[in-house]
Amino acid sequence: MTAYRPHRFNTAVRSFLIPLILLCLLCGCSAGSVSEVPEYSISYTEADMSGYRNMEGKAHMFREITFETLIDLFRHQESAVVWISRTNCPYCQNAVWILNDAAEDAGIPVYYINADSPMSRNGTMEENQRLYEELCGYIQEALRMDDSGTLSMYVPLLMNIQSGILINYHVSLTDSFSLSDSDTLSEKETEELYSIYRSVLE
Repeated sequence: MTAYRPHRFNTAVRSFLIPLILLCLLCGCSAGSVSEVPEYSISYTEADMSGYRNMEGKAHMFREITFETLIDLFRHQESAVVWISRTNCPYCQNAVWILNDAAEDAGIPVYYINADSPMSRNGTMEENQRLYEELCGYIQEALRMDDSGTLSMYVPLLMNIQSGILINYHVSLTDSFSLSDSDTLSEKETEELYSIYRSVLE
């Protein structure tokens, strides 16, 4: 707090200023009494989406982050839209350009995570497992049962996180889509998935 050297005031000025100073102190107006909390900033890089269908050379809304950054979003109660996928996943290949269109129309950036990347860039297997279990705790409702009866994370996964809470999400594509029938979505399925993504984004 700034130290003030005492000054002589005439009676009229002193009678006006003293109550005013006391009021400011009672109201918490002293600049020295306020502690500013540093603003959290999401660390990201520009995502290379050229490995996805219909995305090569195209402007997009994706920013790449790590799994560690995603976990920090939950820890710090931050907000973001996060997309987890991989280029060798045919479902992801079908979805990414539709999500990009939805994000562009909504004006919302999407934080992308390559599902093939490790949970921790420098951690041990034990650390990776610990982080995976922590992440699963945050996104439990978005997990699906695998063939062994274990809840697991499936991709493509779109998540809307607000103040560290998963408020909306979507896994896979549409209920009607099957790779055994076609390797691409129909026009109707594309429109349906676009609408689903818009609802998650907003």
